[in-house]
Formats: sequence, C-alpha cells, structure tokens
Amino acid sequence: MQFRQIGIVLPPFMKNDKETKRNLILKSSYKLLLHRSYKDVTFSDIENETRLTRGAIYYYFDNKRHLFEEIIRSFYFIHFYNYNLSCLISEGFTIESFRNSYKCPFQRIVIHLQKLSEQFNITNPARSFCHLTIQASVILPKFDEEVKILLSKESETVKNLIMMLSDSTFESDEVSNMLTEIYDSDYLKIFKTAFLL
Repeated sequence: MQFRQIGIVLPPFMKNDKETKRNLILKSSYKLLLHRSYKDVTFSDIENETRLTRGAIYYYFDNKRHLFEEIIRSFYFIHFYNYNLSCLISEGFTIESFRNSYKCPFQRIVIHLQKLSEQFNITNPARSFCHLTIQASVILPKFDEEVKILLSKESETVKNLIMMLSDSTFESDEVSNMLTEIYDSDYLKIFKTAFLL
C-alpha cells in the first residue's frame, strides 16, 4: 500500500507564531505607551492588552525596560533609518523642490502616528509624538545623544545627495545650516501643533 504524503498548510495566524507574539507584545505595549507614561504602564496592562500571560511576555523580553527600549528602537528610531532618499531625486532637482518634499525624521514619526490614529485611538498625532519623545528620554538614558547621532548621519547623507545633485554651487556649510533649520523648525512646529490646536 502506498501512502500519499500530506503537506500540512498552517493558517497565516499560526505561521511564525513566536514572531507574531513578539510583535503583538511590541505593538500592544506601544499603544499603551502612547496613552500613558512608561512608569504607569504595568505588566498587568500588557497582559490585558495582549491576552498573553506574564510568562509569555517574559519569554520575549527580560523586563519592562528591555521591552520599552525595543519599542523606542522599533517605532521611533526606525524613522531615522527607514527613509527612501531616492524619492528626492528628480530631473528638475532644486533646493526648493527638496524643501517641499523632504520630511525630517520627526515629521515621519508624526505621519506614522497619523496612520495609526484610528487603530490606536490617537486624536492628536503631534501631541502623541511629544509624549512619545518625552517617554523615550525616560526609557533610554542616552536618548538625546542617540537622536543627535542619527540626525547627524541623516544630515550628512542628505547633504551629500544635495551637493551631488545641485546644479548650483552650494557650500557644504550652507546645506548643513539649511538642514539644521529644517530639523529645528519641524520639531518646533510639531510641539506648537500639539499644544496650540
């Protein structure tokens, strides 16, 4: 008698279950962090939000700080890395077209929060950005230093791109100053939007 080999096809929700649970913990904890302070989010809250046991949460994260450090890296710092600068390249490249299309990392985080508004019950993405930034500085002792390093790296990359594409003769310092101005003004605009609207 011959037996036919039967391949078992797992439903999508069971594929890579470990990664799925880990992502569920991260996203659920992120949602909690957007509405409360790091200090006020408890493991009981995370258990209730994820419907996982504390042991399951500890399987993926050593402690609360480890979990929330990963959240900051996954949902905040990712916007400093995950940007397609090639979208700034066009045949008619000008500094003005660059200014109109470039989104600094802070703006990219706000845009990300706008996309999550309905799912995460966010009424003011700019205010959520401010809250997240403050909480990140509590969670990561060297948060400000890391942000400066990441901004510096992006600034250098963008500056090199502009210098390469620009048909006019810009001085490197001019471009650096323009980028600093963009970062500073966007950051201030977000804070003003958060608290003046």
